Amino acid sequence: MVQRVWGQLETVGLSDSSVIATSKMQRDMIHSQIGMDVPLIIEPERRDTFPAIALAASYLFSIQNVSEDEVVVVLPVDPYMDDSFFRENKRIRACSNRF
Repeated sequence: MVQRVWGQLETVGLSDSSVIATSKMQRDMIHSQIGMDVPLIIEPERRDTFPAIALAASYLFSIQNVSEDEVVVVLPVDPYMDDSFFRENKRIRACSNRF
């Protein structure tokens, strides 16, 4: 599932602005499936979805200096989303960068 979603992000040109938030247990699996160059935010302890999102948002703001106004999209890998979903996310991102 991670390979599929990352591939869809690459296809529409969003992988360069994407990071994966995951647990320590998933790190090696993700690296083996999509490569060592994929940016990962590793949870120090597994705490489920909301704390992972909060950690990722904090990392983006504190470490990557992402603006508080930046649009952040959370994409769970479980559901299947058609490529049109990713194209629409890219279009929305492009529109939000104009303001």
